[in-house]
Amino acid sequence: MTTNIQEEKTTSRAEEPRYLLQLEPPIGTSYWSVQNIPIFDYKVVGTLASPVQYLLVSWSCQCYIFTTNQKPDANNFGGSGGAFYIVMKHSGQVDSTLYHGKQTFKLQISASSGSPMTHLPDHSTKDGDNWTATIDYEQAMQMFNSGGNDTFTHNARYNETYQLSKMNQSGGVLNNTAEAVFQPDAGSAWYNTPKEIHGLSVFRQTEPSQWPLKFTFKAIAEFDSTVRTVTEEKTINLSFQ
Repeated sequence: MTTNIQEEKTTSRAEEPRYLLQLEPPIGTSYWSVQNIPIFDYKVVGTLASPVQYLLVSWSCQCYIFTTNQKPDANNFGGSGGAFYIVMKHSGQVDSTLYHGKQTFKLQISASSGSPMTHLPDHSTKDGDNWTATIDYEQAMQMFNSGGNDTFTHNARYNETYQLSKMNQSGGVLNNTAEAVFQPDAGSAWYNTPKEIHGLSVFRQTEPSQWPLKFTFKAIAEFDSTVRTVTEEKTINLSFQ
């Protein structure tokens, strides 16, 4: 069993991230888990042939699974209000081989069952050369303790504010896919200046019989009119702490 995670960081330096991580429920909570999911390890997105155009991406997520409202073995689980929430906290970095030019980088996530509810941050705000983004997530969930015999409300929370230099990050849900979009400022030199990946995706699923779930992760690089994509599928099991 993991220990309860609650971490808060504040700083007077505006360029450093400030965050509150309070996703894990209290000790003694039933029917939940947290899993670390590696996705890409410095994966090339593009081509090494002439002309050389590629991005280098490292991406992983910490995946929290919460069972809410009904026990997972309940008859008519979804019809009685039961739901699984899959909360993915993303991290990593991306770098570009290009000095200048029109380029966009996207991360996309879809699931074999269930639907994405949100992806954060959904926008950034520009101030000089810096773009500031905020992830502000809070959700009250009815969960179980005392061996599944009692219920309580778990307030899952995650808040992070951070900056990307000359890089706009936005995101959302489109066509049943969670998506993050990274767009450098026009004419900015991205070469050899890696940008950190931050983000939070939330999926909802209501059918215990359809587990394990298969998630499809895509990294997409757009160089002018050329689009390059790498894809990785990961299976997440309904296992509990």
